[in-house]
Amino acid sequence: MHGFNTTFAEGTYRTAQMKHDLQLPGVMTHFSWPSLGEPLAYVHDRDSALFSRDGLIEMIHRVRDAGPQRIVLMAHSMGAHLLMEALRQMALMRDPALDQIGGVVLIAPDIDVSVFRQQARSIARLPQPFLIVVSQRDRALQLSARLTGEPQRLGNLPSSEAVRDLPVTLVDVTAFSSRDGHFTVASSPALIGLLGQLGAVNLALNTAEAANSSLLPAGFRPFRRASEVVLTPDEQPRRLLPFLSSD
Repeated sequence: MHGFNTTFAEGTYRTAQMKHDLQLPGVMTHFSWPSLGEPLAYVHDRDSALFSRDGLIEMIHRVRDAGPQRIVLMAHSMGAHLLMEALRQMALMRDPALDQIGGVVLIAPDIDVSVFRQQARSIARLPQPFLIVVSQRDRALQLSARLTGEPQRLGNLPSSEAVRDLPVTLVDVTAFSSRDGHFTVASSPALIGLLGQLGAVNLALNTAEAANSSLLPAGFRPFRRASEVVLTPDEQPRRLLPFLSSD
């Protein structure tokens, strides 16, 4: 799911780019909600994203009906708010498709931290693994925070302290952020190379493997139920794990 100020064509291109650059297995599906594609249309896009909840749930049902081994949902920026609202709606409706989601990745999520915590409480059992990619150099989220009168958004948290009681993992990519720092996962060649060889998603949240800290990079630190992975350009993997494998 794309974010604010992203047209259908741009969202499709980014989906294909991430599939190729990060060597993601399986079939990628792009869900496009009606962004106006204009930098001054923030309120319009926010309303359009929320309007698209039913459509996203319908797409999840269609993907489930195709019989995949695993469904992993990825969303960027404002699209992350749409995804969380859809998961919340599915939980309140006791939708059985929710149990078939095998992972969630929120990239630079443009969500108020308190709203996210309420969404997570409503969902109750968050799909696992559940990753939140953050950067303190994200200028777009800094602007969003000022517009909403909040000190920060979920996507630029300085640590996992604010979500330490939730079964989530923060992946901090601040060291790789440049320019506006809002889509570092797809715009930093150094980070793309690291993710491609590390399998950072599975490294972060595969609980069976994470119990053995010798298998993880030095940046992995547990915070009660939540965890934090800090990725740096000079970090080397101690063991290579498959990125979002279907195991």
